[in-house]
Amino acid sequence: MADILKDYIIPGVGYLIPVIFCLRSRSKSTSSSVIINKLWALFVGEKDYYNPVINEFAKHQHDVDKFNLSFNFSFKDISEIERFLEWIKNNSYQVYYFTNLGSLFFEDTTSTPVTFKIKIIKWYICAVAIALAIILFSASFLLIHSKFFGWIAWPTTGLEAYGPLAISLEFIVAGCFIIAEPIRNYKAYKTKKLVKPNHIKIVRTIHH
Repeated sequence: MADILKDYIIPGVGYLIPVIFCLRSRSKSTSSSVIINKLWALFVGEKDYYNPVINEFAKHQHDVDKFNLSFNFSFKDISEIERFLEWIKNNSYQVYYFTNLGSLFFEDTTSTPVTFKIKIIKWYICAVAIALAIILFSASFLLIHSKFFGWIAWPTTGLEAYGPLAISLEFIVAGCFIIAEPIRNYKAYKTKKLVKPNHIKIVRTIHH
């Protein structure tokens, strides 16, 4: 068991954590500027632009991406965020009512005064996503056990020995991203009950 932990589990988790963080950051942000700015500052050292117009635009976009990344929204610009914050203040809502909704929550640009929309994904789409995630998690479980208990003759030396673990980790990552959509949809359904009907519009759809 110690060899399994040292040779497979610890290296696998070590590679998986930064990959999940980057994918999570990219999926929650409207662009990759937050990640790119951090990497640029880390390796090059200068993250500002010399052109003042571009630099001002980049700062505004950074604020948008940071807000989206922190609260898992998909707002497009600063003005939309400001309207949202004013909207929840005027209606005495808490920001956590709407966090982690991502692209399921967005502004209704056709209405006056400002209102927002919530997408509710059809139940059968969520059921398919949950079933697919269960299949991936089960496949990962069986693959790992086939390696550790010798059900399949996997290579024992070289990079090939990490093949089963790498594939099983890919299944786990894919399953986590797939199951995230039904979870987010459930949050949207709960949020709908917290908001007054005349303050928000419900959009039922088959995709996010």
